[in-house]
Amino acid sequence: MQRFSGFEPIVHISCHGDENCIQLSSEETLPWSHLESLLLPINSALNGTLLVAMSSCHGYAGIRMAMKVENGPLPFYALVGCASRPTWPETAIGFATFYHRLNTGAHVTEAVKAMNSASGRTDFYVDWGQNCKQEYLNFLDKQRTQIAVPALNSGPLIPPLVSFSSEKKRSRTRIRSGNWAVVPLGGGVL
Repeated sequence: MQRFSGFEPIVHISCHGDENCIQLSSEETLPWSHLESLLLPINSALNGTLLVAMSSCHGYAGIRMAMKVENGPLPFYALVGCASRPTWPETAIGFATFYHRLNTGAHVTEAVKAMNSASGRTDFYVDWGQNCKQEYLNFLDKQRTQIAVPALNSGPLIPPLVSFSSEKKRSRTRIRSGNWAVVPLGGGVL
């Protein structure tokens, strides 16, 4: 990043997706956990400042990459994505607006509001890795509390399967002000 001093890093991923994985152009699927393993070293090398932009159906489901119990680095600082199935024109207009607003100095949350407005959608979101992790830990604590008492008389404690894609809380955390650079993994600037 020395070469791009003064810019904040963004990895933009455009692909098919669902709640469990993304699909590459080769039609190979990549579970969120595998994408997490690819993003971890990038975010670590960038000192935890990576913004991931998911231009895909259910790209916001990528927040589950930060939902972990163990301590350690997270795969992103912030993630932007859609919580459902946008059309290609909606993502094209939405992300063009998003990057335009970032380029004019808008905070990422304002850029996401603008992308929703421009695309005619209401389900593009931004969330922060640390926020996602903390909300997940809070959720697990709440679940343990709610099922601990009934479980005393009902056998082994097995938590229910839960979908987190419906939770869309926003963090009050602010991304540092500055310029943004979309840097493809191949090394050049777009």
